[in-house]
Amino acid sequence: MLDFTPNASAMPIELVSSNGYDEWLKKQTPVTQNWVARAKFKGRANEFVTLPDEEGNPGRIIAGIGKERTIESIGSLPRSLPLGDYRLDESTTDNLYPLCLGWGMGAYDYNAEMEYKDPRAIKLHVPEAIRHVCDEIDAVNFARTLITKPANFMMPNDLEEAFRTVAEAYGATMQVVVGEQLLEQGFNTIYTVGKASVVPPRLLEMNWGDEDAPKITLLGKGVCFDSGGLDLKSAAGMRSMKKDMGGAATALGLAKLVMARNLPLRLRVLIPTVENAVNGNSYRPGDVITTYKGTRVEVGNTDAEGRLILCDALAYAVEDEPELMIDFA
Repeated sequence: MLDFTPNASAMPIELVSSNGYDEWLKKQTPVTQNWVARAKFKGRANEFVTLPDEEGNPGRIIAGIGKERTIESIGSLPRSLPLGDYRLDESTTDNLYPLCLGWGMGAYDYNAEMEYKDPRAIKLHVPEAIRHVCDEIDAVNFARTLITKPANFMMPNDLEEAFRTVAEAYGATMQVVVGEQLLEQGFNTIYTVGKASVVPPRLLEMNWGDEDAPKITLLGKGVCFDSGGLDLKSAAGMRSMKKDMGGAATALGLAKLVMARNLPLRLRVLIPTVENAVNGNSYRPGDVITTYKGTRVEVGNTDAEGRLILCDALAYAVEDEPELMIDFA
């Protein structure tokens, strides 16, 4: 993916923007002009053309980045270039962060071990000074993996395990309220939405950082699968509902990044996680639930599971009076 050791023998990649293409082309040799013209290269993002050296072997890559350097500029190249080692041309020294972030995200590959790696053995050698980009690549790809996992590998207990792994890695404290404990502590809506599943619902909480630092609370919707409940979704509508915990994955990925960079914050993460399943004890349209805040709500549609579980978590979160709350629904 990214390699921070110098490698002069790696094939150089020269970056060309689409709005600077004409000026760049004027400075090239007739051979280069012919090659890029034949490839219809114009400097658009993720376009590339391989130019030969004096002996006719592949000598360098000319890669388009679009109008400006963004994470999209070369993000597809790890899947498009031939196997091997590459380095950015010496002229490419400014604003490397978005390029490296895009490369790292583009090299992502899902596997069932909740890891990501580049199976194609393709590396981009970049300066050591940009190593901190790996924190963000790791956080983003970690969240992507949680979202990509099939629901039978990412139920509330599995999400708890991932949550615990992150907490333990950075020395955060963690609390879990599960099953009927939710009722005992007033989290009635989280319990009600998730009670029909064979995997009990739960509220995950993580705390990290200096208690005197500014308080930030992250919340994420952790519906590991959403059938719609008794207001059942169509088969097509259910097909991607393993992703209904994407808010939780995003919150956990962001928390991972905050802790990896040791930001001066008092971080709290709250994830209510359930499966909205269908069973004889499912909650029904028309049921009335008393929330954690004490508000009584009537369920108009059992596919309202996200707002129901988050209302308990949000009411609980404000008790700590954070300076900033971010809710990923």
